[in-house]
Amino acid sequence: MKTWKKIICMILCAVMLPVISGLGTEAVFGEVKAADYLLPDAATRYYTESDISGMSVKILCYAKNEIYARHGRKFQSKELQGYFSSQPWYYGNVEPGDFSEDAFNAYEKANAKLLTDREFELQSGGYVLDQPGYSYSDVEDYIYGGGGFSISSGLSVHYSEGLGYLETDYFTICLPGNISWDYEIVDQDTISFIYTPARDSGVGGRFLTITAYEWSDNGYESLPRWSIAGLDEERKYVASLPTDLQYDASDSLQTEEFQRLIDAAERCDRNNENSIFSVKNP
Repeated sequence: MKTWKKIICMILCAVMLPVISGLGTEAVFGEVKAADYLLPDAATRYYTESDISGMSVKILCYAKNEIYARHGRKFQSKELQGYFSSQPWYYGNVEPGDFSEDAFNAYEKANAKLLTDREFELQSGGYVLDQPGYSYSDVEDYIYGGGGFSISSGLSVHYSEGLGYLETDYFTICLPGNISWDYEIVDQDTISFIYTPARDSGVGGRFLTITAYEWSDNGYESLPRWSIAGLDEERKYVASLPTDLQYDASDSLQTEEFQRLIDAAERCDRNNENSIFSVKNP
């Protein structure tokens, strides 16, 4: 399973490069991401002790080293090298002795320290690597929820003709490709979309949230702004929009771009013939 995901990721990267370079001054933002990270936001926010409180000493060790792996570091540990080599996002090209933590930003440095401190607090000396019989099943269970439903399963982002497409095993959503937006995996059922200039300004930036509900669950009906984005055989995908100000209204560019994203989000409705959302198995 990991092999074909890595192949797909490589193909997407190959396709994206000429598309992005052909857009001229129309910058395309975002990055190809896979839903295979223990700490998806390690480079963009500070994790807290409560965020990692449920991690075992092994998960903490892997999460810490994931920060290094995302910068292409190779590992002397066969256990770690084997695990990260199986990930679709990993391209190890820096020998351990050549790697410098200067590659980390402030978030990554703080998060690596947080994870290390917690790891050594739980077990003196930390997790012991390369013990006979090691496996990755508990790490994968932590990421994928023990094989249960995960809205972000198979997640990737690609761009074509000025549009950005976020795709999972369950659905595809199309958003403007020349506006800086990102996504956040809230939990196994929920993914949110964020206008990054507003987030970087400290004013939220959330313009759309997609939540998967089982057919018997109508809890979304209490939301102030929602629509059924799509239906498949097992779930209803509900789109909800913010009701509070999520951008800096004093910034004319933020105001214009955020409104464009909201206009797109309002078309996340299965009853709209121009819907930006489509399910894989209706």
